[in-house]
Amino acid sequence: MDHHDTVTVPDSSGVAGEMAWIQRNSPLLDSYVRGLVGDGSFRGLRVAVALHIDPKTGFLATVLQDAGAEVVVGGSNPETRRL
Repeated sequence: MDHHDTVTVPDSSGVAGEMAWIQRNSPLLDSYVRGLVGDGSFRGLRVAVALHIDPKTGFLATVLQDAGAEVVVGGSNPETRRL
């Protein structure tokens, strides 16, 4: 059995639940990137992103915000759902 057979999918608890699933299942993003920017090195910076918004990109925005940045997110796809 390869690792793809053992992956569990997010439950239907909505966007917050999906973002929590991303956090639990993205150890690289959650630990390494937070370690790089967790020192507040983005404090005072404004970060604007225009991309397809889904739970993964929403989680990325929260990482940037936790690093001290003021984050503005705009969807680049008219079918992007609201977070």
